[in-house]
Amino acid sequence: MADVNRLLDQLDKVKKTGTDRYIARCPAHADKSPSLTIRFNDDKILLHCFGGCAVDAVVSAIGLTLSDLMPDRVNFEGTKPIKSKIPASDLLAFIHFEATIVMLSAGDMIAGNTLSDTSFLRLRLAHERLEGAVQECCR
Repeated sequence: MADVNRLLDQLDKVKKTGTDRYIARCPAHADKSPSLTIRFNDDKILLHCFGGCAVDAVVSAIGLTLSDLMPDRVNFEGTKPIKSKIPASDLLAFIHFEATIVMLSAGDMIAGNTLSDTSFLRLRLAHERLEGAVQECCR
């Protein structure tokens, strides 16, 4: 089961908005008023930042991972594949952000610029995250 209290304890200006629903300041950007919605559904935590932050950016800003939001998914041989529980809009926003990193890096390389070590590591991270997103889409 996802650890609800662990998440809420890491957020600022948390306010309950309904049964298993909250709003808080997004830790991934300079949020002056709460824009992060939190919803608890079964054994998972769903997040959405109306400021446009990717879910991965939100959870990493507070020292968590996506796996902290969702329990391990077990798929025994012979059963149907488990479908993704991440909303398609969140997954697409995440993919768009990481693809932008790749596009900017490619533009620099095409222009003949050498990527700094930091930029190269960020490009590598974008690649890894995009690979993960593809795997998530194929569940």
